Amino acid sequence: MRRLRARYQNGVLTPLETLPLPEGAEVVLHIEASPLPEDWRGQVHFQCRQVTPISALFTWTMPLQGVGVPRVRLCKILTREAWGTQVLGSVVPPPGAVQVEMLVELPPRPEVSSQEFTLQFVDQEEIEELAGRVVVLLPEVRVLLQDLPGQPPADWNCQGSWERLEDGTWTDSPSGDYPNNADFSLTSPLISLGGLDSSVLTFQERHCLEDGADWCTLEVQGQDGPWQILARYTGTSDWKAQALDLSAYDGTRVRLRFRLRSDRSVTRDGFYFRNLLLAAFPVC
Repeated sequence: MRRLRARYQNGVLTPLETLPLPEGAEVVLHIEASPLPEDWRGQVHFQCRQVTPISALFTWTMPLQGVGVPRVRLCKILTREAWGTQVLGSVVPPPGAVQVEMLVELPPRPEVSSQEFTLQFVDQEEIEELAGRVVVLLPEVRVLLQDLPGQPPADWNCQGSWERLEDGTWTDSPSGDYPNNADFSLTSPLISLGGLDSSVLTFQERHCLEDGADWCTLEVQGQDGPWQILARYTGTSDWKAQALDLSAYDGTRVRLRFRLRSDRSVTRDGFYFRNLLLAAFPVC
């Protein structure tokens, strides 16, 4: 039995080698399919456009054939960590797309470092091919406040029934629905943002509140001034990631507060949050 190599690309099967074969010989045809046509190579411009304390924005161009992107059904961004390659995110390129972008979350880095990211195309047959590579400088990130599962809770000041559950989730109503006429607050210690830039607050939240009548607000107080609302929640929502820009308070001192308020009728399950992180870049 002989093994021959061929490439299948854009609907065309092209032999990569020829061998004299006796009549009746059995042949195994090994097909090398590629989601990246030969004339695309060197034309996929992969770059990192923006780095924040908690994320990076990548963009890339995709040369086209006809009206769509042939064969590529999925684009993935990967990075290599000490324990192996990690997929940071994936996106399906829209038909006819010339430029595609992806925002990926990055954990805070303890010191200045660089990291290599790769772009990978995946075709309909699940064949993967490297399409681009970029090395990104990841500046030092300062963590100002964090409340993460498996770690001690932050030094919150609790008023009302706020409580941290065993899985690290905070809620205003740990034992059932919140009561009528509630006014419960969870306030952070004073946080200094002096000498910092691009401050950002991230967390995950879900809530079940009487729609339009009961509210949970996330508020910020700067330099002992009045409380300002950063975000408001009512109605019902499953777990969602939140990222709130606090750069307007760079160089100052702030407090954060979650505040649940209900009216005199109808109660619900309440507000929940987890994986809270406040981070910023030190000013050089």
